[in-house]
Amino acid sequence: MMENSDSDTFDTLVFDSLVFIIGLIADRKFQHFNPVLETYIRKHFSATLAYTKLTKVLKNYVENAEKLTEQLLKAMKALEYIFKFIVRSRVLFNQLYENKGEADFMESLRNLFTSFNDMMNINSENTGMVKGAALKYVPTIVNDVKLVFDPKELRYVFIRETAVLWLYTLML
Repeated sequence: MMENSDSDTFDTLVFDSLVFIIGLIADRKFQHFNPVLETYIRKHFSATLAYTKLTKVLKNYVENAEKLTEQLLKAMKALEYIFKFIVRSRVLFNQLYENKGEADFMESLRNLFTSFNDMMNINSENTGMVKGAALKYVPTIVNDVKLVFDPKELRYVFIRETAVLWLYTLML
């Protein structure tokens, strides 16, 4: 992922592979591997720039929700662990470079959250399952995101998103 920084194709393939592995671990048969993945992320994961690629690919999927519903649905189900990787990567980056690029990182997260809000406003039958998955899985990222994102701003973002989600459920 990091060695081919100019190739969006490789970024997407790596992202899809990560989502696939997380999906396997989420399966009831393999739930006993959850602590292994948690330990890997916390103690062994070391890609300091992975957050840029993961955020970029996820944002692309969310922005193209009508076209990429199957991939996005899988990513939504893996959202908690995707964000664990994003946050851990950013924390490691901060340890090395003392908050360099903080404004860019915050802006990329704001843009990603805005994309989630925009997706919830799409009036399409294709996105119904993805929107339901967003309602279910977006709350799982809060504890991790607040480690790297201003908690007050995060609260505002989620209040705004929750209002959009609430309005969406009323329309169903």
